[in-house]
Amino acid sequence: MPWSSTPMDTRNASGASCEIIEYQMEGRGGNGPLELSLTGRNATVESASSCILRADDAERAVQVGCSAIIVSNHGARQLDGVPATIEALPEVVEAMKKYKVEVYLDGGVGTGTDVFKALALGARMVFVGRPALWGLTVGGQAGVQRMLNILKTEIEYTLLIAGTPTVEHITRDMVVHQSAYSKL
Repeated sequence: MPWSSTPMDTRNASGASCEIIEYQMEGRGGNGPLELSLTGRNATVESASSCILRADDAERAVQVGCSAIIVSNHGARQLDGVPATIEALPEVVEAMKKYKVEVYLDGGVGTGTDVFKALALGARMVFVGRPALWGLTVGGQAGVQRMLNILKTEIEYTLLIAGTPTVEHITRDMVVHQSAYSKL
């Protein structure tokens, strides 16, 4: 099993039940950190908290020992009307700056532009769930690989169109909330 839940009081400030996830690498006797890689940069995460949509919940997770935060609404399957992860991301990223904790985004990522926006808003990494499952359903392992190749191509096109040669050149001012230009 690649992860396990740590038993503890996991009710966050908004009242939702969340879980602290300790990632464990197989081949290490079930112990050890998750080693992540994003465009050649490596990060080691001892424990991460998922189901975070608010800054105060992220702060509580760090105070109980989490070394990373995963902004997630569990695919909006748990509660109707929860915010989209991309909407919650900026608040959580801002709150985590003083702790120097990495923030990841899980949910709502289906295209390369989604990845670009999440990185511009401060996510260090994004997780892709449903598109991977769709690829798996359609074509097994080859379907997942095809989906990842499509996503990679979309990210590369988005970088080119935005005039950013690498992920490191993505800045916050490259994305604007739709309310800034929608006048309907």
